[in-house]
Amino acid sequence: MSRVYDQVPRHSFYWLLCAVLLAALPHLLASGVWLRVLLVAVLGYRWWIHIGRGHMLNKWWRTLLLLGALVGVSYEHGNIFGVEPSTQLLVAAFLLKTLEMYRLRDAYVLLILGYFVAATTFLFYQGPLAALYVLLVLWLLTAALVGINVPTRNWPAKHHGRISGLIMLLGLPVMLMLFVLVPRFGPLWAIPSPTGQAKTGMSATMRLGDISALSESTELAFRVEFFTTPPTQQELYWRGLILSEFDGRTWSVGQSELTYYPSQHVMPEWWRTLQQTRAEGYEYRVLLESTGETWLYALSHSITDTQHIGVSEAGILTARQPLYERFNYHVRSYPEAPILGSLNERDRARYLRLPPVTEPKTRALAQQLREQHYADAAFVAAALQWYTDAEFTYTHQPPTLGKHANDEFLFGERRGFCEHFASSFAFLMRAGGVPARVVVGYQGGEWNPRSQHLSVYQYQAHAWVEVWLANRGWMRVDPTATVAPHRVEQERTAAASSSSAARTLWYGNRWVNALRKQLDWMEFSWQRWVLNYNEEAQSKWLRQWFGDVSPAKLGVFMLLFGAVLMLPVIIWALLADKKAPASPLQREFHWLRGIIAKRGGASLAESKHWSAQQLAEHGRTCWPGYDNHFKHWAEEMDAALYGGAEQEQTLLRLKRLKVHFKKLPRQRGNNAKSDAL
Repeated sequence: MSRVYDQVPRHSFYWLLCAVLLAALPHLLASGVWLRVLLVAVLGYRWWIHIGRGHMLNKWWRTLLLLGALVGVSYEHGNIFGVEPSTQLLVAAFLLKTLEMYRLRDAYVLLILGYFVAATTFLFYQGPLAALYVLLVLWLLTAALVGINVPTRNWPAKHHGRISGLIMLLGLPVMLMLFVLVPRFGPLWAIPSPTGQAKTGMSATMRLGDISALSESTELAFRVEFFTTPPTQQELYWRGLILSEFDGRTWSVGQSELTYYPSQHVMPEWWRTLQQTRAEGYEYRVLLESTGETWLYALSHSITDTQHIGVSEAGILTARQPLYERFNYHVRSYPEAPILGSLNERDRARYLRLPPVTEPKTRALAQQLREQHYADAAFVAAALQWYTDAEFTYTHQPPTLGKHANDEFLFGERRGFCEHFASSFAFLMRAGGVPARVVVGYQGGEWNPRSQHLSVYQYQAHAWVEVWLANRGWMRVDPTATVAPHRVEQERTAAASSSSAARTLWYGNRWVNALRKQLDWMEFSWQRWVLNYNEEAQSKWLRQWFGDVSPAKLGVFMLLFGAVLMLPVIIWALLADKKAPASPLQREFHWLRGIIAKRGGASLAESKHWSAQQLAEHGRTCWPGYDNHFKHWAEEMDAALYGGAEQEQTLLRLKRLKVHFKKLPRQRGNNAKSDAL
């Protein structure tokens, strides 16, 4: 059996339990039911053991639970490798360690695991609220660590939190110094998405209904910080992918295009033209969320000077590697700049290709309009007018279409979302001999007046068409805007994009919207100043304040900066009272010591090293009439200090005895000094 002083103190047990609960809680949000059941069962049973109703599980039960955790992870993810499976295994092992926590050694191991589990939270959440939450978990873990290192069993549990907070406060200057001055390097590895899919929801293909499903998502796609006057709402078309191939059901990227990188290739003529143009444009920075894909979002006719970004032949900005973490890039766009060029025969055939024996009605309509309008521009205008006259309905809940989806949409249902309009219009253009392609991305954004930035969400996903016109190049045509002008002219909100009455009511509340704006401002500021403080930002900041920085100079700066930050701590440590605060029992002991010194003739120096029994014996000698009171006082002190008695009840009984001791008469001839304690 373990010795008492080798067991986890009772006053730190609940700190440990709370730390375990909060450390594991964020990982339950995206996990299966099995991990949630395991958390409740483990913590519940460990508390049951703590109150003396249960027994510690033997190794066979613990092994069975561990195997169950392995089965749960394998069932949920199909394997035990990858970020999510590995993290869930760590959390499960962390929880199961709670069941065998009895000795101090077990508590130390549990706490070390707890610090690792708290750190893994940042693999999935990097916002300011997540950082505050992790700080709370660290405070609880450190408070539990303080508790298991306190030797006395009757130490008040509230002192653990105070000491933990003080430790974290003292570490704050060191944390700031390390964050600001320690050289920052790019990541040594990337953490891939386990599913291989874009986390933002946009994929490399488009089937009718895909984008309408995205309209129900309120997840953030990216934020934009403009350095010039921002465009109007109807000009905010964020191009992401060009879909050129159509098989009758699905639009896809098709054959891969050549990507040009400024550091390696001779850039296309249109790129060089935009670099020299004097046309009015927009300069901005995009803060893109993790997507797991390579394509980037920007306005039309865009160029960038950000490293490791290239551009496709279709003008889509592209990263070298899939983006498994947040990424920001600087862009200049000139939507109104004239870019003349030609379409070669290979590309013309590509953008006119249609699957055979599909959409006969749409083909007939294209032939009819073409017979009336020979010029391509007139044909495009006539097709848009046909959409206006046909009385289409823009809806978030489009019907399911059959084999000839475009025919059924144009001549049957006439109810659809943006992808229905874009798909049918692109098919109509190709059937009429006009090169066309579908563009998917986002339209619009929500403006935050406090931080002056634009937030683009998944429910602002959009699809439109680009057509090739001679002497004008690729021109944007949005049939959705023709049918439903409010879709692009007004700011699209979460309430307006939802087909759910409950969600519309929730996001339509002005208090909820105000709170969303504040949280969005916090997230943007955090991403701008903390998450984006990379090697480039650090070098720029150091040059701005200190000029050219060498490793030796940086080391001196770190020493000086650390000394300045630590100076208040050092002064406090030198001036603070070194004496540890007295416990309630110590205060009761010293109070009686003072009374005996004043009224019984024993100086404080003489009684400095007396025990409770010795002090009581002296009191019984001086005041025989109070013999029982002194005897009871000594018994209560010994029971509380050495016998494990409840301190609160002991203090109540000592206070009752205190009433009698206040009546002690002064002994004659007592000239003892009442020294200050």
